[in-house]
Parts: sequence; C-alpha cells; structure tokens
Amino acid sequence: MDVKSMVDTKRIVRLDGTNYSRWKLQIGLALKATKLWDIVNGTTVRPAAAGADQIKWDEQDIQAQALIVPTLSERQTAHIYSCTSSHEMYARLKDLNSDSSIINRNQTLTTFFNFAIGPNQNLVDAFTEMEQLWRSLTEIGTNFDEATVVTRLVSALPEPKYQSFKKAWDSVPMDSQTMVMLLARFKKEGIDQMKEESSSSKGGRSRAFAANDSKNLGQRRSYEKGQDLDQKKKNTKCHICLKTGHWKRECTADKKRTDYSDKKDPKKKGEESKDKAVHAFMGNNQKSIGSDRESDEDHRDHWRQNLEPNEIWYSDSGANQHISGNQAWFITFEEFECPRPVYLTDTSAARAIGKGTVQVEAFVNGNWDLTDIKDVLYIPGASNLFSEFVMVEKGFKITRNKYGTRYWDPNGKLGPVSILKDDMFQMKFRPKKVHAFSAKAVSGKTWHKRLAHVNPVYIRNSISSEAISGIPLEEISDDFHCSSCELGKHTRQPFKAATHRRCTKPGEMTHMDTSGKMPAPSLGHANYFVVFVDDATGFVTVNFVNTKDEIPTTIMAHVEFMECQTGNRMKRVRSDNGTEFVNSKLEEYFQGKGIIHERAAPYCPESNGRAERQVRTLKDTARTMMQQSELPEFLWAEAVATGAYVRNRLVNKQSPVLTPFEQVFGKKPFLGHVRVFGSKAFAHVPDPKRKVWDPKAKALILVGYDPMTPKKYKL
Repeated sequence: MDVKSMVDTKRIVRLDGTNYSRWKLQIGLALKATKLWDIVNGTTVRPAAAGADQIKWDEQDIQAQALIVPTLSERQTAHIYSCTSSHEMYARLKDLNSDSSIINRNQTLTTFFNFAIGPNQNLVDAFTEMEQLWRSLTEIGTNFDEATVVTRLVSALPEPKYQSFKKAWDSVPMDSQTMVMLLARFKKEGIDQMKEESSSSKGGRSRAFAANDSKNLGQRRSYEKGQDLDQKKKNTKCHICLKTGHWKRECTADKKRTDYSDKKDPKKKGEESKDKAVHAFMGNNQKSIGSDRESDEDHRDHWRQNLEPNEIWYSDSGANQHISGNQAWFITFEEFECPRPVYLTDTSAARAIGKGTVQVEAFVNGNWDLTDIKDVLYIPGASNLFSEFVMVEKGFKITRNKYGTRYWDPNGKLGPVSILKDDMFQMKFRPKKVHAFSAKAVSGKTWHKRLAHVNPVYIRNSISSEAISGIPLEEISDDFHCSSCELGKHTRQPFKAATHRRCTKPGEMTHMDTSGKMPAPSLGHANYFVVFVDDATGFVTVNFVNTKDEIPTTIMAHVEFMECQTGNRMKRVRSDNGTEFVNSKLEEYFQGKGIIHERAAPYCPESNGRAERQVRTLKDTARTMMQQSELPEFLWAEAVATGAYVRNRLVNKQSPVLTPFEQVFGKKPFLGHVRVFGSKAFAHVPDPKRKVWDPKAKALILVGYDPMTPKKYKL
C-alpha cells in the first residue's frame, strides 16, 4: 500500500490559532511519513535547471500543499493564499502562530512562575497545563530541566488541602522525583479524593454534579437523620387526618390544617390570605397561578405533567449551586468573561457560560406560584439541578422519604417539594406559561430581521410618511449592530487617490507587472510581456518572454540597466504576488542588492496600480494601432513596444516638463523620424545581397523602432 494513501488529513487537528503545537506535531509526522518533510522545511530546494528533477520536485511540493491546506481553519487559510510553495506556507504559519516573540516569551515565563493550582482543580488537568507551558518555553528557546518543573508543580499545590501530599513527596528520593512519578501520584490522589467524597454521601445520584464545598458534609448528616425519622412515620398516625406517613405539622388537609394552625397561634390567623409565605429560596417575585390542592396520600400520583426531559428539575444533593441548561428561562443573565469549570463526579468538567435568575412555576402549599430562582449557573445542554446545599445555606430543613423530598423554611412552613420518579427526585416545577395576549414591545433589531435586514432609516421613513401601518415608530431604532448584515452586505472600501508624491529619484523605485498568456505567440515566439515603470519619471520598459521562468532574469537585467543609466541605486520594487515575482531566486537577488520588495495585498490590484494602469494603457494603444493598420494578431509585441517607445518620449503626469527619456538618458529625444504604424516602407537591398537585375529595394511594413538606436526602424 502507498504510504501517502495511509495519511488521512481528517484525523489531523485543524489549526485555528490556539493549537499550533499539537498541529505542528501531527502535520510534521504526516509529512515525514509521506517523505515530503524535506520539501516543506526547505532542506530540498527546487532544482534551477528545467528537467525531470524539477518536475518531480514540483509534484512533491503540490502533494505537500495538498496535505497542509485541508488541516487549516478558514482564518488560517486566508494567510497563505499568496504562498507559492509548501515551504512558504509552513514558514508563514510558523511566523503567525509560534510563541517565539519577546512579548509571548515574557508572557509565557510570567504564567510559568505564577502558576497556581486551584483548591478544586483537577490535578491531572493542572499537570497537563504545566506540561504545555514547559513545551511552549522549550519551543521558544527557554529550557528548564525536569527537576525545576516538578518543583514548580508541587509548590503550586494549595495548602492546607495538599500539605500532607507535599510532605509525602519530600520523602521521595531525588532521582525518583520525575514528571512520570508525579503524574502517577496526582492520579492516585484524585482517586483517593473521589473515594472520600463518595463514602460521605449516601443520597447522591449518578448524574448529580459534584459538590465543591466541604459544607456538604454537614448537610448529608442532616439527610441521614431525616431518613431515620421516615421509618417512624410509616407506623405513626397523624393527629389531624388520622393517616400514616406524615406528622401532624406536615398534614395538608385543608380545613383541619388551617383550624389547627389557628388554634395553636391565633395571631397568625388571616396572614395567609393577606400575603403568601415568602419563598426565601427563590426571591421576592411570586404570583399565585391557581389552586391545585393535593392530599398526602395522592402524593405519588399527583405529578402527571407532560414535560420534556429538558424541562424537568431534579433535587440534587451533590450540586453546590443551582444549574440550568435552558437559557430561554433566564429573565436576568450575566455572561462570564471566561467560562468557569464545573466539575462532575467522574472528575470531568463542564463549562458554565454565565449566571442569572430563572423564572418557573413551583407547586408550593397547594398552589402554582410564579417564582424566581436566583444565582443559577447556565451550562448549555445540562440537566436542571435544584441544589439542596444552597437551600440549607438559606436556613431550610430538608426531609426525604420514599415519596420524595420536602423543603421547610426557617419558620417551619412547607416550601417546594419533589417526588421520586424514575429513581430520581423530580422537583414540582414547570416552565412559565406564555400567554398570547401578554405581548411586549419588539426591539428595533427584531424588526430589522423581520423586514429582510432593510436599512432602519427606510423603515422609519415609511412609518413616518404613513406609507405602511402595523409597526410602532418608537420601536424602530438603529442603535444596534447586525453581524449578519456585516457578513451578507460587506463591501470593500474604495482606495483613496494619492495626495502626495514620493520623493524618489530616477531609477530608485520600479513598479512591475506581467500580462499574458496571449492568444497567439508573437513574431519572436513570446507569450507574455513584462512592464517596468519608473516611479519618479514614468519611464516604461517592456520585455517579451516565452515563459514566466524567464522573468526573474529579465528583472535582474532591468535593475542593472536602470542603475547604470541613471547613476542611482535601485532601492525598492513593487509587484503583485505572482510566482514570477515571488520566488527564491529573486528573493536572494534582492537581499544581496539590499532592495526592498513591496508586494500588493491579495486580491487588491489597486495596491500595484501604477503597473496595472500602464499595462492597460499599452494594450489599448497597441490594439488601436493594430485595428487602424489591419495587421495580423501575431504582431502584438511590435505594437506594444511602439506604444512604449512613443510614450517615453512625451511628457506625462510624473514628468510634466522633461520627458522620461531625457530624465533617464540625459538628452532630449528626437521624434521627426516617426511614421504611422503599419505603413508601407521600402528597404534598400545592399549590393552584396542582390544580383545585377534584382530590385534595389523591398516593399515592407513599418512595425516599430529600435529603442536604443536613434532613427532605426523595424520593418
């Protein structure tokens, strides 16, 4: 089997700017497995001579590019559009993503020396984080030995929780204090902690979130005491309703319960009708939805709500905070700057995006009350957990039996309840009902989305002129940002006209561009022409080539020509990102000469506007002369050269007083010999070239002039 067919780029992590080290390892192994690594890292360079070796190198380079590109995210791909080889791609990605800069080095060192492990942080996760820091420092040239990293990790453990661990680690021989040994100790410490937590909790459930506070231990003890009392309830009759299964203070019989309470404390008579009991576990917002009394004997059969799985709330003894996975329920929400980890019983972690207040309907004392649950963490997709730990912190007492769980407020009044269903304690909560008649004002952004993302100004003008109805004017505003409009309507900003000229001298800066491939080869078998425009004078030089491989040699010859004629050294050249301009041969030449190579931005030909406009001008001029003279298409090179010849001998915007020819060569041009392009001309035949009675001249066609020899025609 071919080795290359065994490399699956889908298994390589996509480079997104945050995982460069991992991507670098995977793509490096893939390239080495396919024997393309030497091409990518620049060890094997492209052969200069055309032939089988050069063709083979090009094929391998394309294969390397085909391996690299699919492993990049869309943003990373945008950085390499102008790259012409796999080596250039890899170098560009390394420059953008590696942490080799001084700023990144200092930041990484600061993170290393300030590294600390949180009291509730998983030790294996902390070990992995430090290992990544160590690897990053090594890649940027800052090396720490293993003993230093081990010492930094152990010193980062928080006290007093890991004080005994530190003492035990000090007893380990120095030659055994390695990263491998420390990772094994961390794993064992994590397993021991999990055993301690599981042994101290008997009422937890398999899907409960792990508590992060030692105060849960006291809460669990209260559960055990309540569960012992439940056994007595089964054999004891209530003094009010004479039924078993509950105490008299828990009796929910309507009239008897009310009469008993009134007799016991007459001062409380009428309080319930005046003001509902304050639900301290939820907040101050409660509203009676309707009466739905139940008797204790029907406790198991009452809960028959048709709720979706993501609408059920569970009474959880392990969670130390309320948790919801449905953001639509939040009436207030505060998003965290950075997601916060919430650890599960299997030591894995979920990410909380923010917290806020959730509004639900809770069944309390026989009524469905609209109630707020405050300080609820939002974890996308998580189950809805009602924390018993939070309730205990608020002063509630919790009792549990085979039917469910009851929460008693500090005044001894019954609060929310749960029932045992499907081996889980489900809270008697349901989502808030949304009534169609309780519509609220629609935001301007919503109207903007409804009306096909039209400009809000047009919508507001339509309402003001009473051209439409049904939309309140006060709801239309433009004080919002629509990201969808940015993606769907974005346009490129126009390029501003240059307001000042560069202070360059003739020959110091050149603009370059290529045109072709032409439909028909020229008389000299050329398929392309290269235009050079001097920045200071506008002097135009045109060279014709058969293939683009000849262009680097042409550029180097032009640089030498301009430096010799003007006496000024070439300082800058500007071009697009074509491979004829961006290649190792020219890069080495420019570096040796000290010339700065300015490249146009990708997909922005305006960045190289001088050369682009000159190409267009020469093409228009040549096309016009060929149409006027009705000459065949293969004479396009002669027409282009004639256009450049004439324009160099006339003033222009860059040279309004002296012609470009005079500024480069130092003498005034003579144009008295110029004739119409394509006109009939007679060339004298020298005596050695003819016989006695042969014609002394030949009828030919004028197709240009020799740019370097005065008054010399091309026929």
